[in-house]
Amino acid sequence: MIVAFARQFGSGSKRVAAAVARELGYALIDDQLPESVAIRLETSPEDVRGREDRTESFGERLLRSLQAGTPEVNAALRSADDEVICEIERLVREYADRGSCVIIGHGSTQILRERSDVLTVLVRAPLEWRARRVADWWNVSYEVARAEVERVDRARAAHMLEHYNQELIDLDAYAIVVDTQALGFEAASAAIVAAVQAKTAA
Repeated sequence: MIVAFARQFGSGSKRVAAAVARELGYALIDDQLPESVAIRLETSPEDVRGREDRTESFGERLLRSLQAGTPEVNAALRSADDEVICEIERLVREYADRGSCVIIGHGSTQILRERSDVLTVLVRAPLEWRARRVADWWNVSYEVARAEVERVDRARAAHMLEHYNQELIDLDAYAIVVDTQALGFEAASAAIVAAVQAKTAA
């Protein structure tokens, strides 16, 4: 069984996913993805992560549109972003083929959506609560933290919409949705573990 996580920034998804993997005895796939992609594409893990969690400027969007409308340019230049996405998708499928793993983010819920052995999970929480967690975590003001949470939310939503034609918070896309403010981390993890065990036994 594969557990694929989508997450809102600051919701504690890594903590929840790690607890799920530990309880089930599954491999936890998180930082391995950007690190492996970086090695294969000869770039840095930070660059790989940045391509998923950043929003394009107006100039970047305009340039992309111009390139798409110019066949000779589009044929000659392959977007570095697209290359990263293709490599991430290939690695996600490779890890899933090994079975028994928890994959955090990177569009894994959509990349693996056709597989019957996948449980898709969304870890969410209210914006204010997530911003306060990030403020405490980074030791910055609430205003700074909230601005960053909103920025990452927009970037991840745009990434999912552009590459997978899915709204990140489309609840119909997930088998289980947990709210870490409402449930707490332990109960959220336990709910996901119970869902995996029930699906495995079915």
